[in-house]
Amino acid sequence: MFITRQRSTDYADHSQHGHLLLFSLLLVSIINLADRNIINLLLDPIAKDLGLSDSELGVLAGPVFGICYAAALIPIAHLADRWMRLWVISGALILWSALTAAQGLATSFLMLLLIRAGVAMTESGSGPATNSIIADLYPPVQRSRAFAIYSIYSPVGFALGAVVAGYGLEHYGWRETLTIIGIPGVIFGVLLPLAFKEPLRGNWDNSASNESLSLLTGLRALLNNPTLRWLVAGQTVFIAGVAASNFDSVYLIRSHKLPAETIGTLLGAAGLLVGIGALLGGWVGDRFGGSSPERLMRLSAWFSVCTLPQLFVFYLAPNQDWLTVGIAMNSVTPGNFALLLATLQLLVLPAMRAKAAALLIAVSSGVGGSLGPLLVGGLSDATSAWLADESMRYAVFTTFAVSSLLAALCFWRAAALQAVADPINRRGNASYITR
Repeated sequence: MFITRQRSTDYADHSQHGHLLLFSLLLVSIINLADRNIINLLLDPIAKDLGLSDSELGVLAGPVFGICYAAALIPIAHLADRWMRLWVISGALILWSALTAAQGLATSFLMLLLIRAGVAMTESGSGPATNSIIADLYPPVQRSRAFAIYSIYSPVGFALGAVVAGYGLEHYGWRETLTIIGIPGVIFGVLLPLAFKEPLRGNWDNSASNESLSLLTGLRALLNNPTLRWLVAGQTVFIAGVAASNFDSVYLIRSHKLPAETIGTLLGAAGLLVGIGALLGGWVGDRFGGSSPERLMRLSAWFSVCTLPQLFVFYLAPNQDWLTVGIAMNSVTPGNFALLLATLQLLVLPAMRAKAAALLIAVSSGVGGSLGPLLVGGLSDATSAWLADESMRYAVFTTFAVSSLLAALCFWRAAALQAVADPINRRGNASYITR
């Protein structure tokens, strides 16, 4: 299928309509993260209610979501590369929001596990399609900043989930909290496709065609790209560390004996400050990376290393004052996710963008998102005999710190391969290398 190469008049000039669409997609992803992560903030009361071990919590927080999410990502992204992306996002939003609320009805570990799997599969419908749309709203030299604005969905969504979880636990209970947070997404999912037009695919690109490739052909082309393989590997090990932080609420309860509402406030503030770091990373990416995939990946490597001081202060904090310092450091720790998304859009053709984003998210979420919580749960159980309540603190810190270092090495290797593969465009105006 070929699409006429005519620039969309609705979005080409960064119209108010386009900015509103970006904001609406940001809101969808904030709901996505809040619905996804709120259960991780409720792990301690869920464990007490259902009688679960730390290892079982690790399965609930990691593999059941990560594997199901990854399994559904690429097929749904293939649909997004062919169908109306806004309708794909809308349908997914309605379904995962309803299932998020349904988690509050679980009466056993198995029942909660199955509903959680449903949340994972339906949540996979928004990310790749959203990345593809944003690439059609902004030209390459401005995409790092656009993706930086979009990437604050993660910290803001986490902050929203933390605040709702803290308030809900103090005043209602974990079941009612899940029901409350699931309702708004259903309403917004109905309104989204009625309010906006679908932007033209490949709106800012000069490639000769916008052919929609078959699923297998597209995946084969992506996997044959060594630069992309190392980028995906780096994001996978980094996400393993990020997923380890699913146990932050458990760490704060056990090591610092904080009440639920205080934890919600602290983690909510942390999420908002991470958002500032994400915007900082996007600004640095546009300023020093531009449209050069090599430079963007080298910046991503340095940003991964920059997480280490914040991890050290936050997870090894002896008291709440040092916790606050660790949380504040998030605002000056640049995020690399926007740079990775911008790099990805530079490496692939427009007709493959949703699949490329799906490959990145599927592998990083399926492998990294599953492995991180499993490692934390296993380490905590293995060391609990001699570390007691402190076992969770050191399990999360170790997993996150090692993951950050390994991710930096992978991103640096990806940059080196890109410099060899595309030496002419090392300083910008990168050509597509995945065909």
